[in-house]
Amino acid sequence: MEAVPQLSLPLLQAYLFCPHQATQLRRCSEKHSFYCSYGQIRAFFVDAAMTWYDAKETCQGKLLDLAIVTQQNEYQFDKGGWIGLYREKNTLWKWSGKEQSNYTNWAPNEPSTADCGSIDLKTKQLHSTDCSKKLNYTKKKKKKKLKDLFID
Repeated sequence: MEAVPQLSLPLLQAYLFCPHQATQLRRCSEKHSFYCSYGQIRAFFVDAAMTWYDAKETCQGKLLDLAIVTQQNEYQFDKGGWIGLYREKNTLWKWSGKEQSNYTNWAPNEPSTADCGSIDLKTKQLHSTDCSKKLNYTKKKKKKKLKDLFID
């Protein structure tokens, strides 16, 4: 995994969410919300409507991945949107890292015939959604200490 250089807050935002290298001082025209914590794994909400495939590609381009939901509430989702859940035609549900999903908090009458997973803001329940629909998405990132990311 590529090491994250020490960055000021504006450059950290650029590194995580903009389509250019963090060392380039260019203004980001997109607005994104994100979270930092000392937790083992943290979910970052990206306020940009994309298809599931585009969201996954965007996350992976930043050395991240679409988020996983667990029964232990490892992720505290406060927005709805894409998560890393998917299935290949009529197979078992998996997370984007290829591990099988055992999470079963499906909304009533779900999963349907659609092959990508989203989470509902109000109910925190899962929905199978057409992968080409444009939704916001949540991605996961491994723990980084804040003091290691910022310049004093």
